[in-house]
Order: sequence, then C-alpha cells, then structure tokens
Amino acid sequence: MMDKVLSYLNRRFYIFVKHFFIPNCRSILRLLMRSIGTSIVASNGDLRRERNDDRRRTSVVFQNNVHR
Repeated sequence: MMDKVLSYLNRRFYIFVKHFFIPNCRSILRLLMRSIGTSIVASNGDLRRERNDDRRRTSVVFQNNVHR
C-alpha cells in the first residue's frame, strides 16, 4: 500500500518539476536572489541589469496608474 502511495507521489512530483519548475527556473532563481539580498546580485552584473530593468518597468507602470 505504501509503495503505491510513494510511487504516485514521486510521479506527481516529477510532473510538477518537469512542467513548472524547469520552465520557470530562471524566474524562481531571480526571486530567490532578490529575497536573499543584493550582496550576491551586486557581484553579478547580468542580474543587476535585470533587476534594474524590472525596477524601471514597475516604476513606469506605477506612474501610468497614477496619471490615470
């Protein structure tokens, strides 16, 4: 009985990893980096550039909402 449950859970976990985690791996990693802090990000220029792009995009969206 327990073996069936474990195999079912393993299959569900594998499907979850395959369809959710692998396509969204970069965004998940970016969220993790952001939650850890800017110390790691500051040592990596590409991530810092991505962070700045995200910040600029959100500020533009915020300004558009304010003007509306």
